[in-house]
Amino acid sequence: MALDTIVQTKLHIPAVPHSYVARARLLVQLESAQHARLTLITAPAGSGKTTLASSWAHQQADAVVWLGLDPTDNDPARFWSYVLHALHGLDPTGVAPLLAALRSPQPSPIEAILAALLNALAARPAPLAIVLDDYHTIETPAIHRALTWLIDHLPPQVHLLIASRADPPLPLGRWRVRGQLCELRAHDLRFTHTEAATFLTDAMGLALGPAEVAALDDRVEGWAAGLQLAALALRGHADPIARIAVFSGRHAYVLAYLVDDVLAGQPEYVQHFLLCTAILDQMSAPLCDAVLGAVVSNASAAIPTSRFTLDYLRECNLFLVPLDDEGNWFRYHHLFRDVLRHRLRQTNPAHIPELHCRAAAWFAAQGLIDAAIQHALAAGDHLLAARWIERAVDVALRSGDIAPLRGWLATLPEALVRARPQLAVGQLWLLFITGQEDLVPTWIDALAAALTAEPDGDAVRSAEDQARLRAELAALRAQQAIHMGELDEAVAQCRAGLSIAPSGALRTRGALELLQGTVIRLMGDFTAAVAHFTAARRLAEQGGEELLLLHVAESLANLAEIRGQLAAMVTEYARMRRLTVDASGQPMPLAGMALIGMGKVARERNDLEAAAALLAEGIDIARRSAISGVAIDGLMVLALVEIAKGNQAGAALHLQEAAALAERWHSAMVEARVAVFRARLALAAGNVKDAVRWAITTSEQPAASYSDQGEIEQLTLVRVWIAQGRTRQARTLLTRLEQSARAGLRHGRLIEILALRALVAQAVGDDATASATLAEALALGQAEGYVRVFADEGVAMGNLVRRVAAQRGGGQAFGLRADYLAAVQEACTGPQSPPVTTNEQLVEPLSVREQEVLALIAAGCSNREIADCLIISVATVRKHVENIHGKLGVQSRTQAAARAREFGLA
Repeated sequence: MALDTIVQTKLHIPAVPHSYVARARLLVQLESAQHARLTLITAPAGSGKTTLASSWAHQQADAVVWLGLDPTDNDPARFWSYVLHALHGLDPTGVAPLLAALRSPQPSPIEAILAALLNALAARPAPLAIVLDDYHTIETPAIHRALTWLIDHLPPQVHLLIASRADPPLPLGRWRVRGQLCELRAHDLRFTHTEAATFLTDAMGLALGPAEVAALDDRVEGWAAGLQLAALALRGHADPIARIAVFSGRHAYVLAYLVDDVLAGQPEYVQHFLLCTAILDQMSAPLCDAVLGAVVSNASAAIPTSRFTLDYLRECNLFLVPLDDEGNWFRYHHLFRDVLRHRLRQTNPAHIPELHCRAAAWFAAQGLIDAAIQHALAAGDHLLAARWIERAVDVALRSGDIAPLRGWLATLPEALVRARPQLAVGQLWLLFITGQEDLVPTWIDALAAALTAEPDGDAVRSAEDQARLRAELAALRAQQAIHMGELDEAVAQCRAGLSIAPSGALRTRGALELLQGTVIRLMGDFTAAVAHFTAARRLAEQGGEELLLLHVAESLANLAEIRGQLAAMVTEYARMRRLTVDASGQPMPLAGMALIGMGKVARERNDLEAAAALLAEGIDIARRSAISGVAIDGLMVLALVEIAKGNQAGAALHLQEAAALAERWHSAMVEARVAVFRARLALAAGNVKDAVRWAITTSEQPAASYSDQGEIEQLTLVRVWIAQGRTRQARTLLTRLEQSARAGLRHGRLIEILALRALVAQAVGDDATASATLAEALALGQAEGYVRVFADEGVAMGNLVRRVAAQRGGGQAFGLRADYLAAVQEACTGPQSPPVTTNEQLVEPLSVREQEVLALIAAGCSNREIADCLIISVATVRKHVENIHGKLGVQSRTQAAARAREFGLA
């Protein structure tokens, strides 16, 4: 069952009607307008905006993408999802990650997605036009703001065309003054007498002379819909010329008169069909049959089928617009539809809810839940909508595509959501996923109350459903307890939930197993945690629970890293990578996490080129998906890769971006992690003073319970002390950390602790202890291929490895292989690191900002990409580039990039 089904017909360029009259003068204006950022066609309903735009689009040799909008597109996520789907066929690789970002469990800022979209559009060499039809249906300020920003930054080869009944709330005056706006308005779209004559005589087959054409054209003021309605009304009359005189007044009155006249001339079954199907935004014959309540065969039908009626309407040019090339889907001209709806409200308002309910049932039967819910809401039947949404909760939680569910729940009265347990379950998981934990307690109380209360007749639950929902409540309480640090309570809730969850409730049981494994891992029992994670995976595989499988793989990868099992990490991250590829083979947002995890392993094994490639790809996906935490993790690991390659300037740039992301994310914990890596970078560059400045603010005391971040800080503090010669303090802290790591079987951390202990022993002249301690660390690391944990400590570690290898019985006593020792020793020597900077060699040194710009130039970035990365204007970038060329004495970007590499600045 689809949750947020894209209606493909909204993305089709409408077919040009059979009665279309080519309007060369307007097409020439549209052609000449493409030098501007935006073309705006604004005119009242029925002026021919869509027909003109579609005619122009069909004539273009360059790419044109189309999006027909309607009121349901006022949700920003839905609006931009449709825009991206329209662009997807032109650039699947660039657009697919952005589409995935909109479906991400973590809401992605639209600004970040649009910035990535602009980069993808800028990379297109060929011209592209994007058409947004019926933009007047959009009323959401956030969409207007985002679209304004997009238009302001469009690359020159991309043009936007908007068709609307009224001026949209965009900065039209600013664009008009700058020559970035071309406009066609109502007076431009009015039919000239010549165009009207061609339409009325050739297309509509009326025998009218020039004077009569002019008179009729003047009566309807060149209004396209008025001409068509008038032509339909005049057909079949003995004296059509005499009837022209009765057409008078403004458009609204003309329209009402003409529709009355046109409808009166239709068979009764056609009038009935038009009024009943006017509730539909798009229609097909089977859908119309369902709405009419007609289940008849062609052979025995007293009333023509919907298929017959649609063909009749199309042949009569009765305002039916085809939406596909096969002739299966149609819509009414918007103006005609609006009049029909008004007439239906006047003549039979009590019938409208039933029509919407029939449409909802048909869409639901086709699996088009989004449309079903919209019609249920239009019928005013919140209970009906609630039933469809309840069916979708498990699907959303299974796939991780939560954006539609969030929107649907927001449309229902809160009291109804609280009273129906399945809806409350969906709301609670949404709160956890979106980080709104402060709202969770009251909703947990609401769910508990709903499960205790007697269900009403609409929400009858079987004993199995009741047990499953109570198990869901236990899982939600366990999640809340983990968040609060109440681990014993979390375990109790997991066990209680598993004891009552039905065997068929695979997602619920899997979530409980995963949560219990997480709690037990935090308590330090890794063996039991693995058993629970494995059970969760088995249940997830049985039920096809994609999101649950992904979380299980992530949990097992994290546990493998703690235990020092690099091979197991690779296995789990490879699973994650397979789970984060969509049907078209494109990576989804969380693919970045898998790639960065694999990059960590490659770096540790000293495969620096593979690590850099994996990390860069993962960071790029995370950036485009606006998953800042994942991007920050990748940038910090990539900084370590650059340090290992001797590129201090590159490492500094990666940490600078990580720091900027952390600051925008407003996460003190993440900012602290970036600060630790800055201290590591300072030490690697020989800048002990900056590292000491960081160390002053760091606590020496291990936390009461294990904390990965706490241990990273303390081990960096040890490195600062070693650089200062404060070996006694370093040895004391390392002893405490070693005891904790051994007790917790955290072998990944233990290898690092032992390596640092060996360096401390060497520093105080205790060679025997240094060799024995390092030999144990190497023995732990050998099986999994650990290299960088030793090599990152530099030449001093290399000398100590050489001593272990040379000692008779030293390495052999621990079963160390000669090839492994040689690989570690070679990695410890590393590349010949360039100076921290040679900026001072210049007559006029580069500023910090100029160094950043130069590094991005060397990376091949355009001025626009540099501006987006550094959050400055393109004009400012150009000024920096000019200054850089002068200071370096170069004439081109290529020469500047070469000098940057020569100086070690890139």
